[in-house]
Amino acid sequence: WRATFWAVTLVGIVAFAIILLLVPRSPAALEKSDLRGDLAVLGRAPVLLGFAVTVLGYAGVFAVFTYIAPLLTEITGFAEAAVSPILLVFGGGLIAGNLAGGKFADRWLVPSVLGSLVVLALVLSTMTFALHSRAMAVI
Repeated sequence: WRATFWAVTLVGIVAFAIILLLVPRSPAALEKSDLRGDLAVLGRAPVLLGFAVTVLGYAGVFAVFTYIAPLLTEITGFAEAAVSPILLVFGGGLIAGNLAGGKFADRWLVPSVLGSLVVLALVLSTMTFALHSRAMAVI
C-alpha cells in the first residue's frame, strides 16, 4: 500500500512541474496581495454558503464510499474480488457526472448545482433499497 502512496506523490510532483513549465504567468500574479484581505474573503456569506453546500451535499457520498466494500460484500452479497471492478464503474460514473455537470454549469449554473444536489439526495436516499439488488447496487 505504501507504493501506491509513493506513486501518487510522484504523479503529483510531475504534474506540479508540468504546470510550472506550461502555464503562463498572469499579470495579477506579479501584484502583491494582502494576506489579511485575501483571508477576509473566506468570511463572506456567499463563500460560506458555498462551503456549506459542498460539505453538506457531499458528506453523504464520502460516508457511503467509506463503507462501500462492506456494504457490497455483506449486504449485496458480492465477492470481495468484485469490489474493485464495481469501484471502477463508480469512478467512471463520477467522471461522466463531472463532465456532464461542468457542461450544464457553464450554461445554467444555479439550476445545475441545485439539480445535482437533488439527484444526489435521491440516489443516496435509495441506497437502503438498492443495496438489496446487485444490479441496482452497481447502477
